[in-house]
Order: sequence, then C-alpha cells, then structure tokens
Amino acid sequence: IQNRKKTEQRLELAIDAAGLSIWSWDIDTNTVVNNKKWFLNQGIDPALFLDFNKLIEAIHPEDRENVEQVTRALWKGVSAYSNLTYRVKTIHGDWKWLLSFSRMTKKKKNHPGNVIIGSLLDIDFIKRKEIELQETSKELRKKNNELEKFAYITSHNLRAPVVNLLSLTEIQQEPSLTKELEEEIHQKIHQCVMQLNSTLED
Repeated sequence: IQNRKKTEQRLELAIDAAGLSIWSWDIDTNTVVNNKKWFLNQGIDPALFLDFNKLIEAIHPEDRENVEQVTRALWKGVSAYSNLTYRVKTIHGDWKWLLSFSRMTKKKKNHPGNVIIGSLLDIDFIKRKEIELQETSKELRKKNNELEKFAYITSHNLRAPVVNLLSLTEIQQEPSLTKELEEEIHQKIHQCVMQLNSTLED
C-alpha cells in the first residue's frame, strides 16, 4: 500500500510539473471529477467543465462546431479517443488556447458502464507564438510579391528607353545625317536619359 501511495504521489508531482489537468466523467451518473485549482490558475471557471452545454457556449465560435462534433462522436462510440485544440473564454473575458485529449474507457467488471478520461494542457503561449510566426510569414510573402511586381515594372520601364537609346546611337553613326536630324536625335537621346533618370529616382 505504501509503495502504491508513493507511486501515486510521484504521478501527481509529474502531472503538476507538466502543467496537466486530469479529469474523468462518468457518463451514466453524469459525475465529473476535475482539478478545480488548475482551472482557477488558468483563469477558467471550473464549472464550465461540469456542464457540456456551458462549455460549448464558452468555446470560441470558430472552434465550437469541431469540438462538439468530435465530443459527440466519442460519446456514441464512433471514435475511441479525441485530440482537440480550442480556445475557451476565461473569467477575465479573453481567450485561452487549450490542448485536450480524451478517451472512452470501460468501468470495472462490478461497475458496468463507460467513463471518459481526459487531460488538459495550457498551450496558450505556444499557440500565440505559432500564430505570430504565421502572420510574420504571411507578411513576408506579401512583401516579396510586392518586390517582384516592383522589379518587373522597373525592368519594363528601364527596357524601353534603353532600346530607344541603342537605336538612336546606331542611327547617329550614319555619315549622311543632316544637322536637323542630328539635333532631333540629340533631343531624343536626352529624353531617354531623363526617362531613365526618372525611373531610377522613383
């Protein structure tokens, strides 16, 4: 018996150190056992996890449907376990990310019926960092697309006056040009240079 108590104490210490909350729900008697202290430390009302309807109402609207579907599938025996990530409203009115793992298990032979055993873990910090990284990556991709568009436009704007300059300089090499045509070529060259300068300054 003493060895069993020591093992249970070590298990409790390990659970506390991991930041886990272990809970169980007897479906037949509708009896829920959970760690109220853990919920209060997370700023979550423990009563939410005693009533499924209240819990669903407290879950973020974007996560609600998935949590409800997966949980009902567990009740009906469609799935043997569930692994969920969702946001729940705290007593302060903000949202906290939780990781939930639940499993359906049979009672002992002399106590027929089903019990759901599960664990909860606060992953709010990790999840927010993950979302922050996704937003940063999204912003970087957006800026990269803008840079590609800018490079294309700049390349296009540079190409036209450069082509014109090449053509004008080739014409300028002709020995039979009149002075009027030479002056016109000089003006065109000047315009191309100004266009290039304008593109580079923009």
